[in-house]
Amino acid sequence: MKTNKIIKTILVAVISLATITIYSKAVNIPNNANSISVQSQTPEVRILGMWIMENSPNDKVEFLANGQMKRYHGSSLLYIDIYSISNACGGDISGDNLLYLIQTDSEDGDEYCYVIVNGVYADNSEVLTLITEGQGKIIVYVRP
Repeated sequence: MKTNKIIKTILVAVISLATITIYSKAVNIPNNANSISVQSQTPEVRILGMWIMENSPNDKVEFLANGQMKRYHGSSLLYIDIYSISNACGGDISGDNLLYLIQTDSEDGDEYCYVIVNGVYADNSEVLTLITEGQGKIIVYVRP
């Protein structure tokens, strides 16, 4: 009899926890523990994985831990370049604490610099916003 009460109590607690978790994800309430862990990660870690261009869902980019950047259109791999994140671009060090995504073309070695806006989704929005150096073009990626 006492064992049944304990089992029922545990079952109610598990169901309540599962319900709260599902509800918080459904209404997009940030999980404080998750927010803290994301904020404590470096931009080099947060950028890893697949990103989809906001205004062109067929265009995707994947950042790998080994420094490779794979660009896709649909399911077709277009190219693989090298990337890094730095506070310097083209020999100029940012005095404004800016971070740059530096893409190195695997065919000719040309470097392309993008200003990373707000770190890498530093506000936990799962958005990666880049601004092309020199042109000022804004490129927005979101997590799939």
